[in-house]
Amino acid sequence: MSTSAGFFNCRLKYYSVSDFEEGKAAQVFVANQEIFPDQDCALTTKGCGNRRKKGAGDTDTLSVSDSISRSFSRAKQRAFDYMMCNSDLKMFVTLTFSPAACDRYSWTEIIHRLNIWLDNRVRRDGLKYVLVPEYHKDGAIHFHGLFTDTLPRSWSGLYHNRRKVYNLDSWKYGFTTAKIVRGNREAVVKYIYKYMSKAAAKDCNGNWEPRKIGGRYYLHGGDLRSPIYEYVRVNYADLDDNIQMLPIWEQPYRLNYYGGGYAYIFSSDKVDIFRKVNHDWAGVTHAE
Repeated sequence: MSTSAGFFNCRLKYYSVSDFEEGKAAQVFVANQEIFPDQDCALTTKGCGNRRKKGAGDTDTLSVSDSISRSFSRAKQRAFDYMMCNSDLKMFVTLTFSPAACDRYSWTEIIHRLNIWLDNRVRRDGLKYVLVPEYHKDGAIHFHGLFTDTLPRSWSGLYHNRRKVYNLDSWKYGFTTAKIVRGNREAVVKYIYKYMSKAAAKDCNGNWEPRKIGGRYYLHGGDLRSPIYEYVRVNYADLDDNIQMLPIWEQPYRLNYYGGGYAYIFSSDKVDIFRKVNHDWAGVTHAE
């Protein structure tokens, strides 16, 4: 692994200050090159990312399809992070629009009304939210997502899975449902952002690819917290050797990127494996 002053090859992501203090990383990204700059990155809510420019030998170019796919992956990850970092997002909501309120098929009409309503709710009620647009079977647009439980609501008289179904009192553009989220939060979050994939459409070659609705994969607002990131250096060669000795089902996802670089991504269910295979963890160099 090459060594560059001021750069690090490992990024740890935490979803709360308490998780950081307890060493409970939600994700670990370890590259074979030092791609993370340490400027403002020792402990930060900014992901920093790979800021290195391509070198002379990095001639890789992305196809339109690959570019769309990567953009979609980044959007899904950001939405997932917001929902995981903000445990007070505990109301699963659905917002629909009635024909009497606006053209349910026009993004311009819908987003105009939705943005005004959301802005008012954020300022007046302290709302925080993550919303995903979705097409109904007939092409009408509606939204699913997570809200904080800060809006006036009334019981609809209905239950779903033995939980009360509420309506949001201030929503005047159509029908709403709101249910309190319980159980495994990560499973609930994954259930919600699967709606981001439902807008997929076929490209000119007949392949399915992600599609934005109104130029957006998701909407978010309010005083949302972001992940905390920590940057360190680890011995990638030793880590790689140790990973290759693991059963295939324990090995983390491996990512290839431009310039012959590659990295391992330890998701939340494999972070313990990172500590298991990274024998020199106690002696890593942290950003200062």
